[in-house]
Amino acid sequence: SFPTRRSSDLNFTDTKYLESRGISLETINCETFKNRIFNYQYIDKSGNFHQNTAFPVYNEQGICGLEQKNFNYRGQLEGSLKANGFWRSNVDLKSPIDKIIVTEGPVDALSHYQLNPKAATENNLYLSSLGEMSPRQLDQVEKFIEFYKPKFFCPAFDNDTAGERLLLKLQGHLQKPEYFLNPDYLKNQAGVSCMKISIDKIDNHNYGVNFIVSAKSLEE
Repeated sequence: SFPTRRSSDLNFTDTKYLESRGISLETINCETFKNRIFNYQYIDKSGNFHQNTAFPVYNEQGICGLEQKNFNYRGQLEGSLKANGFWRSNVDLKSPIDKIIVTEGPVDALSHYQLNPKAATENNLYLSSLGEMSPRQLDQVEKFIEFYKPKFFCPAFDNDTAGERLLLKLQGHLQKPEYFLNPDYLKNQAGVSCMKISIDKIDNHNYGVNFIVSAKSLEE
């Protein structure tokens, strides 16, 4: 089984990777993402020390996986079951949920929050699938909507073919016309997306392409 620990017991002091992606300390330290990001340290077989930025994956039982990122690394802790859950933000359970915002990656969620002025005053739940959504994740999104009953449901996928495909897959599975045919949804999207993340700059690292993103606000 996956070795779980309470995320509140874990440290997050090395923020250089996220800051390199344009994420501010104000965003990193806000209540929305508190205890949802931390540093994972380990020593490899050659005796080299590593400290990555880690994003815990949650399912109904707790932490079921750990996505790790760094300047020249992207991977998962052995035993992770990222297709069984989502990286997710905090919400105030005592207040109504304004929006459920679904992204492919946690950095997309952090970027969305930072680039949308109203996000700091809203009670939004961010969910990140960490890639293509599995059937179980699609079912979980539906359960999140039924449980929280948000005012708006906002997919925020990459503005490319893969993002469009993921959006259509999600729309087809959910069958939620009260969200996808809502006038406030339709007037703020071009084609099928409610919120698209556009690639403004491509930053090449040793492991491939690292997208620096910006988001167009739903309220614009």
